[in-house]
Amino acid sequence: MLKNYFKVAYRNLLKYKGYAAINIAGLAIGLATSMLIFLWVADEVSFDNFHEKGDRLYRVMEDQIYPDQFFTFQSTPGGLAELLEEEIPEVKNATRITWNSEELLSVGEVGFWDNGFYADPDFLTLFSFPVVEGSAESALAGRHGMVITKELADKMFPDEGSVLGKTIRVNETDEYKVTAVVETPPANSSLTFQFILPFDVYLSGNDWLLDLGNNGIRTFVLTHQAGQLAQINEKIRMIIKEHNEGSVVEVFLQSVEDMYLHDKFTETIRGGGRIEYVQLFTIIGLIIILIACINFMNLSTARSARRAREVGVRKVVGSTRGMLMGQFLGESFLIVLIATFLALAGVYFLLPSFNELTGKEIGLPLTDFRFYLALILLVSGTSFFAGAYPAFFLSRFNMISVIKGSFRTGKGAAFFRKGLVVFQFALSIALIAGTFVIRQQVQYIKTKNIGLDRENVIYFMAPDEVKNRFSTFREEALTIDGVANLAMTMHLPTNVGNSTQGVDWPGKDPESNILFDHLAITPGAVETFGMTMKYGRSFDDRLTDTTAIILNEEAVNRMKLEDPVGEVISFWGEDRTVIGIVNDFHSNSLHRPIEPLVLTYFPDMPSTVVAKISGDRMEKTLAELGDLQKKFEPAYPFDYYFLDENFEKTYKSETLIGTLVNYFAFMAIFISGLGLFALASYTAEQRRKEIGIRKVLGAEVGQLVYLIGSHFALLVIIAFIVAVPLTYSLLSGWLENYAYHVELNWLIFVLAGVAAFIVAALTVSYHSYKAASVNPADTLRNE
Repeated sequence: MLKNYFKVAYRNLLKYKGYAAINIAGLAIGLATSMLIFLWVADEVSFDNFHEKGDRLYRVMEDQIYPDQFFTFQSTPGGLAELLEEEIPEVKNATRITWNSEELLSVGEVGFWDNGFYADPDFLTLFSFPVVEGSAESALAGRHGMVITKELADKMFPDEGSVLGKTIRVNETDEYKVTAVVETPPANSSLTFQFILPFDVYLSGNDWLLDLGNNGIRTFVLTHQAGQLAQINEKIRMIIKEHNEGSVVEVFLQSVEDMYLHDKFTETIRGGGRIEYVQLFTIIGLIIILIACINFMNLSTARSARRAREVGVRKVVGSTRGMLMGQFLGESFLIVLIATFLALAGVYFLLPSFNELTGKEIGLPLTDFRFYLALILLVSGTSFFAGAYPAFFLSRFNMISVIKGSFRTGKGAAFFRKGLVVFQFALSIALIAGTFVIRQQVQYIKTKNIGLDRENVIYFMAPDEVKNRFSTFREEALTIDGVANLAMTMHLPTNVGNSTQGVDWPGKDPESNILFDHLAITPGAVETFGMTMKYGRSFDDRLTDTTAIILNEEAVNRMKLEDPVGEVISFWGEDRTVIGIVNDFHSNSLHRPIEPLVLTYFPDMPSTVVAKISGDRMEKTLAELGDLQKKFEPAYPFDYYFLDENFEKTYKSETLIGTLVNYFAFMAIFISGLGLFALASYTAEQRRKEIGIRKVLGAEVGQLVYLIGSHFALLVIIAFIVAVPLTYSLLSGWLENYAYHVELNWLIFVLAGVAAFIVAALTVSYHSYKAASVNPADTLRNE
């Protein structure tokens, strides 16, 4: 029987090639698009799930709670790890790692910058980064051991066997011996590195970390058992407050397996972030499959009259309704199966371009049985969803009415088809409107005046000789044609990663507790970044400026200072004179409002050189600046970056999401148009005799086109009315994630509706005009 089902299904495909081609093409495009989406989603949810002890591994997070501010950081004090091990019985190990940094690694005369961090000795025993050579337990036990990745080993010691014991110089000052080689962290790891150095070395130069009031590193813990998160969080929440009087910090644990997707914390949102994009694209993937399935159902029910006699004859010769449903579901399965093979071929060829767009390394997991299980579920689910209603609808035809020729599909089927078209275009309109809004927001981010000049500003790590003799370096650099200004900074002003409560001022409310962003800079930085002074002046080379301070407008407002310039305030226990007020600029993501900021001149703290370069002779200027650096420190390569590119990386996710939504919205509207194209073709064919009679009675071609087209235009208008309220609500919620965002405009929804209407009009008008142009003698000759 199954063989017969497929044989008949195959014959039907050959008999109605046009409809079969549209059905298969629509499903194939929809399935290919959805497969790409689901492969991206699968890659996102796989992040950090490869650690063997992942169910017991957590990172420590901090809530800092102020009267008017609430922050959540993963930066913690260096002394917290020991405290957790001593006081929390459920904690087996606590390990500390610093933030990633670029360091100069040298072997012989060859040196280059690479990325890594400092970590406690038990780091490799907690996290599953496979050890190729050496011992995970002892690799970081001494002060002179160094762990490197297999990739770095191959780069630094090509064509050599074991690299254990090899010496690598770091920043031309310290030497370390390779004590272990690990596999390079996989692409789905949040922790990335090429080398790991002993944490004790870092701590010896930063003993301020041991104070529980100072944050600067990351802390991870391994528990004895899984499933103790709520219990441990209850115990540790107040642990810093108990040991640090006056602290505003509360701590909690978050599973390492959640730290990539759930990285957004506010007072009301605990664990949002990239998971929201995963949910968004999962929904979009399902929507696109749904739209493709709607095409199938629409065409199947629309062609019901052509299959009516077949159903009647089959019933006469003994076919039961179940057998007929099996027949039609078999046809559905065959179409979906063909579409799936075409979709897989499309995905295979599109994946390289998709990976380049998304920055991922996704491949078809052909060796993973779960992929085939998902494929089976996709094919069977799509087959059933797309074919269930047509099978039910066609199998219920009354055989007597069919044989007599008095069969009519009825208003129910027509109403159902209209409902599907409305639903289909409502989804498409929602996606188009979403595309417009996301694109506007991304463009707003890129072009918004953040109070800084990002254009033609470069930055690079300062070698020790440049840092130690910076005044001389700056003087020589400013003589280079094209170097407009040059300075040093501790952090980039677009991403200030340092904050402090250590600010006191005359008249401060004893109950007031404000967290200030802190940026340490040298003279010239204000001018290099294009900051503007509202009052007073910026730092210069006068000696007294090392005891001066600059505030931003928000800091002045929070401190309630009426005439701040000349005011003496305390910073980290030292008196400093306010010499200027800088206009507010965005020192962090646009997701956050502008925070109070203090600028200080600490000659030893800044480590990044920033330079404003003229665009007229950019290449020559950069070459000469590189030569100047080599004059001061020949071993250091001159690796520079542009500030505007760094700024755009901050919003890489938003830019990528906007681009992907553009593509997926286009595919959705294309698939919708494809289905409407076939449905309009069938509708025109069904009404060809009516059109012939109307032409005989004097109807013009334009009137006939309007007659057929108005039916579909009304459906698109209804879809617009349905789509707007829900889409407005969803987009409003998404924009609320940003402290600064575009405003929703009614014109966006009008444009989305017009775009859908144009697609529908172009699709339908072709068949309407074609049908209206036929000679009525050709359609009425048999009447």
